[in-house]
Amino acid sequence: MYSTKEVAFNLKHKPNYKYILIGQKETGTYKYSLKIDNFSIDKLCFSFCKGINKENSVVTLSYDGNTLKPKSEDTIVQSFFINFLSFR
Repeated sequence: MYSTKEVAFNLKHKPNYKYILIGQKETGTYKYSLKIDNFSIDKLCFSFCKGINKENSVVTLSYDGNTLKPKSEDTIVQSFFINFLSFR
């Protein structure tokens, strides 16, 4: 019904540095608004990143190539996570 696009989780690492990823999971509702005459579901695209905590995470929503900014309605932080990132 809509398009999806996988985006890479890229991080340039420096030798002798250690990296951690700190994030949070949220549950809630968001609203987006568009000022257009004719909405087309084919122009809506959800971008997601694979591999964060072995899950797919939605990172952006765009319409016709333009990133939409959410208007937060009501969110609840479900959990926090901290991951050690290793590069081999």
